[in-house]
Amino acid sequence: MTNPDDANPRHPAAPPRSILVVFEKFPPVTVSGSWRPFFFVKHLPEFGYISHVISADPEANDPTDDALIRQLDPRCSFARKRMWTATIRQWIARPFRRTTRNRAGVSAKPATGHTGSADDIAPNPTVRPSLLFTLTYAIAWRLYWYVDWAAPVVAAGLSAAIRKRFDLVWVSGPHSRNLFAGYWLSVLLRKPLVLDIRDPWTYGSLWSPLTPDVARAEKKWARRILRRASRIVFTSPMTMREMHRRFPDIPHERMCTITNGFSADAIEPLRNAPTSVCLFRYVGTLNERRRPDVILDGLLAARETNSDLARDVRFEFVGGMAGHEQKIDAMGLADVVKSVGRVSHDDSLRMMHGADVNVLLQTITEGQDVVSGKAFEYLAAGKPILAVVSESGGDAWLIRDTNAGIVAQFDDAASVAAAIKHCWQAWKTGAGELTISDEQLARFSRRSLTRELATLFDEVLRDRSP
Repeated sequence: MTNPDDANPRHPAAPPRSILVVFEKFPPVTVSGSWRPFFFVKHLPEFGYISHVISADPEANDPTDDALIRQLDPRCSFARKRMWTATIRQWIARPFRRTTRNRAGVSAKPATGHTGSADDIAPNPTVRPSLLFTLTYAIAWRLYWYVDWAAPVVAAGLSAAIRKRFDLVWVSGPHSRNLFAGYWLSVLLRKPLVLDIRDPWTYGSLWSPLTPDVARAEKKWARRILRRASRIVFTSPMTMREMHRRFPDIPHERMCTITNGFSADAIEPLRNAPTSVCLFRYVGTLNERRRPDVILDGLLAARETNSDLARDVRFEFVGGMAGHEQKIDAMGLADVVKSVGRVSHDDSLRMMHGADVNVLLQTITEGQDVVSGKAFEYLAAGKPILAVVSESGGDAWLIRDTNAGIVAQFDDAASVAAAIKHCWQAWKTGAGELTISDEQLARFSRRSLTRELATLFDEVLRDRSP
């Protein structure tokens, strides 16, 4: 396969421009949302843009990898800030957690945007929150949005602007608080704003304000921030269309899609299972929203109907099962299903390449237009993909667009069982490699995608030139 990263840089001689980057969970934090901004920052110097990144100090439970920062251009600079009211926010969350079990009718689930913590909460629509809860939550949300992260980001950005001249502000989400902070830096520094929106905003199962007051406030800010932006980048064309439908006053020509992607580095496969078995791997963290139940049910059903499949198929969950591993023993699958636990980012890529079938799992019921970032690393691994997702969602669109595997409806165990059987039969006949062309794959190289982003920056700055 030709390496899409062999192309010449766009700006081999021009002096670099400086951009101010805002993203709360930037590496060394290694949560799922970290990778997209990290790889853009990594490759942007090749195309004439040097980043100054404002991010948050890692919190106690954040997975980290300090080696990642050493991969970046030494001209990149960083400001890591502690959130000003983190302690106050945690203190306020205690009565929220008590309220979840009695007065307000809410349950543990992220509620303040696209990412959440154990202190976040989500509504039970059958119970009307009390007036005290509504008022307390209104205050807590405004601290969380207006002060907790935005204040240190704006202070850090203004301080950095004294020492260096920034050409534009680029901000990535989730969380939408990043977009709010980036908006104010754009206004105060009088620089163009480019938004990078990975997940749905103001809709979808990951957006769950607890009160109408907070919902109205965030929707108001969403429209204001979108209007300010010179360009708005989405990771899925379906998300872009849906956001344009919801915000028709935002000019469509300001919107575009730059998907997630993969690194074109050579990767040595990692596999502990013998080659005599068909190894399915899910790489990623499970949680209360993303459960393995439908996969385990489908695997159990497929084994019960075919003894050869029962002999051949093995399943691994890589990245942590969040307590769901107890279901493996309960269903009598301990001999064929293994929980590997967390591994490094490099080993996770090696394990994708060492599988016979890579598994996507997306079980959200709203906002299914997103495309998983992991799907592109799966494409690069060259193995068929079993996508247990919404048949009408973004992941299904990608799998079908690239002819990369098979889609099984995420709430239908019989569909999953049939898909497992299909993948196993392809493996038996030797038809288990992807047929995606080099040209199709090259467009998802992270360096190629960064070239698109740099071209967009060029357009923004050219449009603002006198």
